[in-house]
Amino acid sequence: MSVIKKTTGFAKSYDGTPIFYEVRGEGRPIILCYGIGCLMNHWHHQVKFLSHKYQVIMLDYRGHHQSPIPQEHDHLTIDACVNDIKAVVEHLKLEKACFIGHSWGTQLLVRAFDLYPEIFSNLITVNGFASNPIAGMFGTNLPAAGFELMKKAYEQLPETSNYLWKKIVYNPVAIWFTQVAGGFNPQLTAINDIEVYLKGVAAINIEVFIKLFDAMMHYDGRPVM
Repeated sequence: MSVIKKTTGFAKSYDGTPIFYEVRGEGRPIILCYGIGCLMNHWHHQVKFLSHKYQVIMLDYRGHHQSPIPQEHDHLTIDACVNDIKAVVEHLKLEKACFIGHSWGTQLLVRAFDLYPEIFSNLITVNGFASNPIAGMFGTNLPAAGFELMKKAYEQLPETSNYLWKKIVYNPVAIWFTQVAGGFNPQLTAINDIEVYLKGVAAINIEVFIKLFDAMMHYDGRPVM
């Protein structure tokens, strides 16, 4: 069995924020962009398959896992995350790449194509969206209302909210609820994968999540599409 080459490093984004990336395999580049609060681990099946033939690249957006929160918290925006992707492309000296976006990663790539179409050879979306995915979800606006309550609570009690965020998001009840009502197909998704997902979300600073989630709700990339 052939050994898959793996490298990791940091690319400096437009504002100096170091962006962690991981590269596996060699060949034509494919860049995998996960959803908000997700982990590189979510791509493990795709990486295992594709890295035998392609150069597979993943990155952590700013404020996600191994990429730190930017010094200027106002730089927690969709355009900032798009420029994180662009920084990795430039750091690795890629002319063009195939981009695959999952969930919020699709929205980022729609905006990236709007700003930097020259770096795209093609674009694949997986369960993604170009505009607000929360509006009317499950036939109700309750998710959007719940987010607004969370945002107001954070504004008034930031430290308490950050503590409760980690406790509420990652626990057995949340894992069960997410499996039932979180957009997963329980017949195809292992409970361990959902547990890893929620662990990743809980690891994100609540301010990072709120700012990026808010940006996600207000972006409309349908004209780009």
